[in-house]
Amino acid sequence: MRSIGNWAAGKYVQPEDRIALRDKLLERFKTILGGDPSLPKMVEMDDVLNQADDPSNTPHHLVL
Repeated sequence: MRSIGNWAAGKYVQPEDRIALRDKLLERFKTILGGDPSLPKMVEMDDVLNQADDPSNTPHHLVL
């Protein structure tokens, strides 16, 4: 949750930081959900994480 909050607050603006965040989140999902095949794909995660670039998205909106 802390990582998502930091992302929504704009702390992952560099591409390499977002890649590291994506990988970290996917690992956490695997830990929580196990080997569930419904885990998001990397491209789907990138699409979500890149929404932080849109200034019309508030931190609250991004977390939702």
